[in-house]
Amino acid sequence: MISSLSKRWSSIVRLLPCSSSSAEVLFPIIKDVIRDVEACGLSVHVLCTDNYPMNVNIFKLFSPSRLLEHIVPHPMDSNRPLFLLFDFVHIIKLIRNNWLNQIDYNKTFTYPDFENIQVASTAVFEEIRELYKGDQHSVAKLAPRLTFKACWPSTLERQNVSLALRIFDESTAAALNVSYQSRYHTSRNSQTADFITIICNVWKLFNINTPNKGILHKDEFSVPLTYNDTRFMFLQRVVDWAECWRVMPDKRGKLSPQTSTSFRHSCIALPCIVNHLTGNCGYSYVLSSFLQNDPLEHHFGLYRMMSGAQYHISYCQVLETERRIKLSSILKLFSKKPVEDSISLKNFLESCSSSCDQDSHASFSLEMYLSAIQGYSGIELNKQILQSLSFIAGYSVHAYYKHSTKCQSCLLFLTENKEMEIEEPSDSEYRLIQIIDRGSLKWPSSDVIDAIITLWKVFSSIESQPSIFNNFITGPSRSILIQLTTSLIEDEQAEVWRVMCDECGTLMWDVLAKLLTATSNCLISNKIKNMNSQLPLKPCVENTRKLKKLKPN
Repeated sequence: MISSLSKRWSSIVRLLPCSSSSAEVLFPIIKDVIRDVEACGLSVHVLCTDNYPMNVNIFKLFSPSRLLEHIVPHPMDSNRPLFLLFDFVHIIKLIRNNWLNQIDYNKTFTYPDFENIQVASTAVFEEIRELYKGDQHSVAKLAPRLTFKACWPSTLERQNVSLALRIFDESTAAALNVSYQSRYHTSRNSQTADFITIICNVWKLFNINTPNKGILHKDEFSVPLTYNDTRFMFLQRVVDWAECWRVMPDKRGKLSPQTSTSFRHSCIALPCIVNHLTGNCGYSYVLSSFLQNDPLEHHFGLYRMMSGAQYHISYCQVLETERRIKLSSILKLFSKKPVEDSISLKNFLESCSSSCDQDSHASFSLEMYLSAIQGYSGIELNKQILQSLSFIAGYSVHAYYKHSTKCQSCLLFLTENKEMEIEEPSDSEYRLIQIIDRGSLKWPSSDVIDAIITLWKVFSSIESQPSIFNNFITGPSRSILIQLTTSLIEDEQAEVWRVMCDECGTLMWDVLAKLLTATSNCLISNKIKNMNSQLPLKPCVENTRKLKKLKPN
């Protein structure tokens, strides 16, 4: 497959059926493909593949020295460079798999500290699992990206990169730091979180897919790469760090030799590719995600889904699917119905929303729920849940402000000054926001946090009573939750929210309802996910058959 470096375009150029092959057989075929593509007027700059041993041997055949190099002479013109790159999507899955394959119980990586390579640090995968277990039954999650499949992936699920990215995520690293600092009452970061942060930052440099990604996320690692970019110094430090890790005397707690080689190779090759494209080929910047094998993996997915959602497919099915894909890319489909008979999507969505509003405003009795929440004030709130609720409160303020009139007076009422000093960082409710914040996260005021805590206590009170909770979750749960919470806030904090903004005239009580709506959606969604994850799995028929066969009579 060939893919463009400047826009989202890709195309299959050759399909080769084979039951077994070798580097010596595929090498001349790849050279023929490069020659045919160049003959069509295109320029081949980069070859990208995974680090399967046969592919590594093919890369070695491109080099005159028969060694693995990131720059080799171009087969069509020896004066031009051809860059060899390993797909980082595959590498990040291998790093996660190497971590899971450690033989010790805690799955420990022993790596050199990034700031001082003479000091050894440890990354313990069991800490991530313990973090998930602590969040497993909570509706206010400290690490919302972690799931059971991400922490205990099956053999097939290890091929899913999205599960690996749930481990190597900023929110996971921040949650590990908050949990570690609260447990040991220290300001130092978790070494497991430091390792995740290193891999996460490298992944960001290899996954820049839009020109404005860095601006929107306020993340310097997501800005498009340019000539002699200063971030290449970080990649060079990563290469030195990975080399020090490779030569550590202990054979355990390290990446496999193949994964370590491909990781260092890709970190060396990326700056060279960017400098060549921006310095010699007229590119003003490079989006590194265009250097990955995502289009090819997407094509493989189409082959399987268009062949009946089968994992193993035949060569005939591949050809039939490829013909359908080519045909659909050429033809444009139009509706045969006249314009007056066509369905308006806007009208359809409006009718759906109006029916949903009618259902949500249906009458229901609050008497049963009022008796259930009488002891809500006695529910204990630990520091971990408080930090999670503070982050959710900040999200609720952001969700309201994004769709409001952008009134600064309302924003000042709902938020705190983010420059304030925190005397005890590990115990502050703002600690999670402080770790993740890159400049634009909303720091909710104490009144907003108190309202969100009241909502959480009401939800927890109902959740603790199964008979009432079954009626709650199958009915208009969001409306019930908001009405119960507002009735309690009106009794205790009415003077805080029964005010009007001097600048825009908005009643803060109406703003409170929108904040509670966003938080209710979050809590109910997390609860539904928890309930779904606890559903019993279907027994494996194959394992049952094998057990019956091996069972003695």
